[in-house]
Amino acid sequence: MNPVRRHLTVSNLLAGIAIFIVLGGVAYAGAQIGTNDIQDGAVTTRKLADQAVTGRKVDKARLGVVPKAATVGGMRVAKFSAKPAPGTPLTFLKQVGTLRLLVGCSGSGHPLFTVTPANGAAPQGTRVSVTLNGNAGDTPNNTIGKGQGTLPQTGIPVLDGTEASVGADGTVEAATGAGAVTTVQWAARSTSGIPTANPDEFDCFFYGTAISG
Repeated sequence: MNPVRRHLTVSNLLAGIAIFIVLGGVAYAGAQIGTNDIQDGAVTTRKLADQAVTGRKVDKARLGVVPKAATVGGMRVAKFSAKPAPGTPLTFLKQVGTLRLLVGCSGSGHPLFTVTPANGAAPQGTRVSVTLNGNAGDTPNNTIGKGQGTLPQTGIPVLDGTEASVGADGTVEAATGAGAVTTVQWAARSTSGIPTANPDEFDCFFYGTAISG
């Protein structure tokens, strides 16, 4: 008797057919199941083996844009800039933390800059420092301190337009009793004294950054 036929029993034959059906079914299912058939949240990172997903397997064209962070270490960061024309009175520019920034430009082309409390802000101690870049009538790189106390509702005039300097920069620091802190690093340029750091010599120029939290 053929040795193959000797070992080919009915049970062996049925077992072989079952294995064929199972393997064929798995292959069929794998070919038919797509991403639309997988429920949202069914596959998580905990169910993926280490190193299963690599950068080479990610379709970068389908990735969305990651939003820029609005905070750094729990502190909110903001930037500001303005170019008011000569003769522009103080005008609201931006609220940063517990402060409101107002800027303008005098008729002679000198920057106007005032800080006031933000609407509803708690009383806050404020310190203002102004460094004049130097020009006729100003001491070169002279730093002036202003506002060593509680910020009044009318605000503190950081620059009042009488400065003879072609530019100035400085810092505004404010803090409430509850610990809300706002720090503004600013710079301002007049329309005179060309050449100057002002990219638009026909307007006053303000720019800076603020951190609050």
